[in-house]
Amino acid sequence: MKVEKGKKKILSIIILVLIGIMLFFTRKDNQDKFVGFVQNIGISNREFKEVSTITTEEDVEDFTFYDKGIIVCGNKKLIKFKMDGSKEWERIFNVDDLGITFGESSIYVYDKATGDIYFLNSKGETIKRVHLKTKINNMVENFGNIIAHIEKSDMEGIIILDQEGEIVEEKMVERGNILTYSLAKDDQIYAISLLDLGGDELNSQVKIFKLDGELLFDIPITDEIIVHSQFIDEGKLLVTSDKGLYCIYDGEILWDKKFKSINHIYIDEEKINILHGDRLEFMSFDGNILNSRSLAERYNKVNPYNKGLILYGNEYIMGLKNNKEIFKYRGEGDILKVDHGRDKLIINYKDRIDIISK
Repeated sequence: MKVEKGKKKILSIIILVLIGIMLFFTRKDNQDKFVGFVQNIGISNREFKEVSTITTEEDVEDFTFYDKGIIVCGNKKLIKFKMDGSKEWERIFNVDDLGITFGESSIYVYDKATGDIYFLNSKGETIKRVHLKTKINNMVENFGNIIAHIEKSDMEGIIILDQEGEIVEEKMVERGNILTYSLAKDDQIYAISLLDLGGDELNSQVKIFKLDGELLFDIPITDEIIVHSQFIDEGKLLVTSDKGLYCIYDGEILWDKKFKSINHIYIDEEKINILHGDRLEFMSFDGNILNSRSLAERYNKVNPYNKGLILYGNEYIMGLKNNKEIFKYRGEGDILKVDHGRDKLIINYKDRIDIISK
């Protein structure tokens, strides 16, 4: 009798657990996670093969796939490797505080203290040198132009340069710390976002200027920190803060969407790809959700990949096309950054860079 009672008790527990599982997976999000969990049981990397490995002697500050090779920067060095892992060329810069920005047609190496900028080609040769004679905090390439975030006389500002290194615009701001900067595709307007620490509240501001320096609009965003800004279609500015998204046009906020946290966004020609929490959402430029996907693993970045998307976190890399998974790879270590070249994945770990292909 005791054996029978024990069996009934175990059966009752099993039934309760099954009921709990069924209730849990009635939610769509949880169904998606369960499918992802099942798919990852016994996940194998056998469909990928290692092409080569680059052992890194120093910490890699950044790297990119560039002109059929891999350019790595770190410890005042710029090194280009071939896809087989062999070294193509190396340049050492005798600069205390070195900055490097990878552009579409040039590599920009700059001395942050003096404002000297070197335009390099894919062979590592200097093709142009520009002297700004001021401190540079950062540089980005935007629609073929270069924006340098500068400091001068205890003030911050930006200098916009064309591809020839000629100064197109210089704008200093009297109050606030610069957070982001972006240039419109038509080269007629640009935006600067600022953090104002003068008051009791944490306030951000978005300022939009004509290329001649005239202030067109000033849009306050209270109690939020702006982390990214980018012009999208027809002069609309998309602003990402630590709490949400804003679409600004003609001095007004057209729409805004709140998020608990945004890991990363990537804007393509048709939509906004938003990676937040355990979800990837696809949003139109009008602020409408087009589609979404629940993620079984944690991902930190979303970037373009072969007319689709690539997501990566500390452990997994996933490729998507039309919101369908085309591959998933589990890293062999803590993943720091992922890039790709043609049909190959380039994975940066702490002590090496692996190049793999399917």
